[in-house]
Amino acid sequence: QYLCGALSRVAVSFTKFTKADGLAGDSVPSFKRGKDGGWWLRASSSQPAHAYLMRYDGRSFVDMTGSPGLPQAESHDIEISADGSLWIATDAGLVRYDGKNFTAFGKSHGLTEDWAAPFTIVDRRQSYTALACGANGSVWVGGANHLTRFDGQRFQTYPRPAGDILRFGITKLQTVADGSLWIMPGLWSD
Repeated sequence: QYLCGALSRVAVSFTKFTKADGLAGDSVPSFKRGKDGGWWLRASSSQPAHAYLMRYDGRSFVDMTGSPGLPQAESHDIEISADGSLWIATDAGLVRYDGKNFTAFGKSHGLTEDWAAPFTIVDRRQSYTALACGANGSVWVGGANHLTRFDGQRFQTYPRPAGDILRFGITKLQTVADGSLWIMPGLWSD
């Protein structure tokens, strides 16, 4: 246990999880708490380079990476929507897990790109890199060349603004209490 003076002398304990505990990777770039209290983790390992989608129920880790319907591609972001679904932004498209099934979305759903098994990556500039979920149930997804909103029924893609503001794509999206969307432009180049 650690005592943090900044927390007004409240005792805070920390638990470190490693591969010995069942964690698939040596790094966890992002994690989200599900509505059921379990945790979703986007884990990665450097040797060999690989990304994992993990589920932690408070007792053990489950590697969901090979699940049917989930692309075998690098994941960039995860979010939990208002209905409790897990959304995953990957190099091979946008995926939703409703608690039972993984569903990949493409052109037939209103997206600008299409992915289907075996989820081959044709052009990395088309990957989805950032997600944000609004309190109203909306899901925002951003990428190298697009910003799209899912309103619970359909996807709507917004044109890229004129100028250089999103020249390198979108790195992070964040919704705030007033319903507005904050966008962090990409910091890389092709």
